Amino acid sequence: MTPHAEHPGRDGARPGRWDAWQLTSVALLLVAANLSIALSQILLGVALAVMLGRRLVARTTLPVTGLEWPVLLLAFWALAVLPFSSDPVQSLVFYRRFFLFGAIWAGAAAARGEGSRRGLAGALLAGAVLISVYGQVNIWRETGSLFDVRLGEMSNPMTSGCLLMLVLLVVVGILLTPGIGARARWLLGLAALPVAVGLIQTMTRSAWLGLAAGSGLILLLRDRRWLAVYILGAVAVLVVVPRLAERNADERLAGRLTPGYVAEGQNTSRRLEMWRAGWQIIRDHPVTGIGDRDLTEVLPAYYGDQDTVYFGHLHSNLVMLAVIWGIPGFLLAMGFFLVTLVRPWRLWVQLGGTGPPREPWRRGWALGAAGAAAGFFTAGLTEWYFGDAESMLLFLTILGVALGTDRHSEDTGHA
Repeated sequence: MTPHAEHPGRDGARPGRWDAWQLTSVALLLVAANLSIALSQILLGVALAVMLGRRLVARTTLPVTGLEWPVLLLAFWALAVLPFSSDPVQSLVFYRRFFLFGAIWAGAAAARGEGSRRGLAGALLAGAVLISVYGQVNIWRETGSLFDVRLGEMSNPMTSGCLLMLVLLVVVGILLTPGIGARARWLLGLAALPVAVGLIQTMTRSAWLGLAAGSGLILLLRDRRWLAVYILGAVAVLVVVPRLAERNADERLAGRLTPGYVAEGQNTSRRLEMWRAGWQIIRDHPVTGIGDRDLTEVLPAYYGDQDTVYFGHLHSNLVMLAVIWGIPGFLLAMGFFLVTLVRPWRLWVQLGGTGPPREPWRRGWALGAAGAAAGFFTAGLTEWYFGDAESMLLFLTILGVALGTDRHSEDTGHA
């Protein structure tokens, strides 16, 4: 008998009821991901509890995504070097970040058919639309303009930028997938407009670059011919947009689009100083790192400028991962990021790529997740998004939904 046969579980509940609970909990998580980190983490706990309940009571199998070993190895290394931390107690507390990785399997357990993936796409976009429109209304009321201040309704503009970027990349992937109905395309496209405006309003350049990188990969996978047009368009944007911004855009937005500001601005100089300090820490602790901890008290010993504003991190995934877990931990983390890109990429190819329409929503999520992986990695070059619970939770849930196995595939033993 297959795991999803319609027979009562140990408590008389049918597997279909557990499926509905799983789908509902993850859908609510995707809505809340853009609204409240506290609520979204509670919903993650609920989704994981339902997943385990389905396994124990309804006797369904746990999802397999291909990310199991990269996550386990990284979690093992973080635990192994914990005694060598400069603050073991705080590192033990920070180890809770691995709870967020459960979103991969919770999302995979919820994505069990075309209908569920369509609903999860709607939930993902709904939360982003809500926070974008709410933020835009507030900004307009306060300033009479959309770009006088940065949008950051949930926590800060950098986090909001990353969240909206991830949502848009999933939407782009779905929109460019053959077989998605015209009505669904129109609804997704229209709903994505305020989200795109919201991303611009965050004025977060790392998220803009992430969107550019992720979109480029999506176009490459969709049709290589489109990539040439994309590159030409990107060059034109780099030349034209700064000039238009200088003449027409609000002063704050124009500054973030001007090459001179980017090269000489305070944000750039601070990051360069942070990364130099990070390199010194890596040289002092190359194997085990300094520990997964807040760096505010550590950095004064490595900064030469006494007037520097100290942050608890170094505004770069690459630098921070090597600082807290050493070179081996950095390499394991890079392996994890590589697999997050390769797995949805391979799934897109396995499902037919641009061939005849088959499981279009599954393919769309795979294409969007590949773009999200590229975007998240690119944005993380200048931000500590790996340590940002909001961004990581949404990113990991997107991966899970994209890599979930359909009922038919699971029952017959095929990926």
